[in-house]
Amino acid sequence: MWAQVLSGAAIGLFAGVALLILVVIVVAGTLGDDEDMSGTTFFLLAALVPVLFPVPMLFFRQTRMWGVGLIIGVAVSTISLAGACAAIITGLEGSA
Repeated sequence: MWAQVLSGAAIGLFAGVALLILVVIVVAGTLGDDEDMSGTTFFLLAALVPVLFPVPMLFFRQTRMWGVGLIIGVAVSTISLAGACAAIITGLEGSA
């Protein structure tokens, strides 16, 4: 049981990064020059969509532990990437 959660979390770390990059590319690609998207909407799409992606796995007993692990891994990778981006943005503001 715990092996499935840990394996799912390990897979979720890598899948979370890939999903986050995919969502950002899709959202940025669908925006035109005249459309305006608020930062809150972009955050909700970029941060919550990857975390909600493995939720259907929670509905079935056979895949529930894998789903829990995937959600943990995706959430950790999303939080880590958000922290890295915040550090880069803070570093760029201080150098100007």
